[in-house]
Amino acid sequence: MLGTMIQVLPGPSIPVLSDTQNDATIGVAAGQVLEVRLSSRPDSGYAWQAVQGPPAVAVIRQGYGPAPGPYLKTRGGLPGQQVFDVRVPATPGRTVALAFAYKPVGRRLAFARVWRIRLSIRPGAASLSAPRR
Repeated sequence: MLGTMIQVLPGPSIPVLSDTQNDATIGVAAGQVLEVRLSSRPDSGYAWQAVQGPPAVAVIRQGYGPAPGPYLKTRGGLPGQQVFDVRVPATPGRTVALAFAYKPVGRRLAFARVWRIRLSIRPGAASLSAPRR
């Protein structure tokens, strides 16, 4: 069973999820973009790969970065982060799973770690702020 419930509010900045949210349930707005940053060593032969979620949760961009700056490749085996921008489905009232496995590149079954969350989708910000009649 997944643990903590975290509410992510829509706003001008993109909310960031990391290793510490593993096994959490995240309350998000329909269509919201989230950034997922997971600990990684790009030169180790392992990489995070989405294993559950797509196509419902769309991975729209990915890259590597040393902590904390995204999208820069690390050198010399330094610890870094693999960064994914994902878009939540636009259908409120659903709960969908999103999982990434840290796997050897090019191998299907072997994996070292799994990071997973559940996304509880609520109506988008515009529908929450609309006046009632």
